Amino acid sequence: MGTPDAAQTAVLYGALSGLMANLTQIILNYRHKKGARIYSECKPDFLSESMDIYVDIGASIMLWNVVITGASAAWIWVKYKLKTRQKKTKKTMNEER
Repeated sequence: MGTPDAAQTAVLYGALSGLMANLTQIILNYRHKKGARIYSECKPDFLSESMDIYVDIGASIMLWNVVITGASAAWIWVKYKLKTRQKKTKKTMNEER
C-alpha cells in the first residue's frame, strides 16, 4: 500500500491495520472449525506512489451443509409455488362467477 505522501501512507497503514485486526478477530470468534487458519497482512510501501493491496482468503464448505441448504431452499420454493397456484385458482374462480 502506498500513496504519494509518506505521511498519508503511514496514516492509511495504521487505519488499515486496525481494521484488518478487528475483522480477523471477528472471524476468529465466529469460526466453527478449531484448526482453521486465518491470516491477514498489510505492508506499507513508502517509496511507491501507487496503491497495491493483496488479499488471501481460504474457505471450506461441508457437503452436508450444502445439501441441507439446498433442501431448505427447495422446500421454500415449493411452498411459494403452491401458494401462488392457490391464489390464481381463487382469482379465476371469482372471475367466472
